Amino acid sequence: MIDIILDEQTRINIINQGKIKSFRIEQFLQWIFIHSYFDLNKMSNLDKLSKEFFSQNIEILPLKISSILKEEETDTMKILLETADNFLIEMVILKDDGRNTLCLSSQIGCPMACKFCATGNVGYSRNLSSSEMLWQFLIAQQLVKKVDNIVIMGMGEPFLNFNNVERFIKALVFNKIKPFSPRRITISTSGTKNFAKKMIGLGLPVKLSISLHSPFDYIRKQIMPNSLNISELLNECDLYIKNIDKRITFEYILIDGITDTEQSISELVKIARKYSAFVNLISYNEVEGINYKSSKKEKLIMIYLDKENIKYSFRYKRGQKIKGACGQLVWERKKNQ
Repeated sequence: MIDIILDEQTRINIINQGKIKSFRIEQFLQWIFIHSYFDLNKMSNLDKLSKEFFSQNIEILPLKISSILKEEETDTMKILLETADNFLIEMVILKDDGRNTLCLSSQIGCPMACKFCATGNVGYSRNLSSSEMLWQFLIAQQLVKKVDNIVIMGMGEPFLNFNNVERFIKALVFNKIKPFSPRRITISTSGTKNFAKKMIGLGLPVKLSISLHSPFDYIRKQIMPNSLNISELLNECDLYIKNIDKRITFEYILIDGITDTEQSISELVKIARKYSAFVNLISYNEVEGINYKSSKKEKLIMIYLDKENIKYSFRYKRGQKIKGACGQLVWERKKNQ
């Protein structure tokens, strides 16, 4: 089966083999990307032979919606999706001022094993394909009509699956039917080797968000055991800044007594100032079975950042009731019925 990312060469091969006309492919993709229709029977301008071809040759909807949970007071929606091999993965849609942000997953589970994160504590199974990532976007678009921003911050470490992440991004950006601006896409990393080189090679103005969470190695090793140490991480930042004219965002989670100390925040300010970086403070979302607590110093830390003229935002708790908040996404293998 051919996946939904019908790149130019794939289309040429199909057409040259006389299997289908070029305009039929365009019609099919218009139904998928513009109208959010995934049922071939509802694609009224396709003839019978075209429908048979797409049904037999194109992988349509490899992800099925298992459940949808909504937190009305924060306009947050968590969608549980079932893969063809019976894994359940999660994506989240957040609404702000009428704009929809899709937080999608790049892996089933995560090998980074961050101790404060539910995903990291349930292990890793496999990478998601570029097609599975694209279908997350398409399903989200069907649910909310329009996706304004994409953050690859769900389950998984994107730079450990970068070939598929890159193919997914380019399938959106260079989509002739309905192109998506790369400036509205953000890739998040906990800090893996060569992430800067990969961003440079991508060659698109996609935003980068780095999970710093502590400026000290002894704390990062404790809470983010498989991530780069601070020296390695900042070397990657140096390379990125040297080659890409875009501001870095540092994600910084506030965990009581661990990442919210005066020494930690003072060092965070130094790093943010060095790179003229934006800081995204994150209120820790407590996870059952993980013995970390939310910081009690959030307001004091914001006052200090204001005083130091550090540009920042504060990510308030959203989606906690549906376990769709930052660090709360998990996966499981669907049990045989």
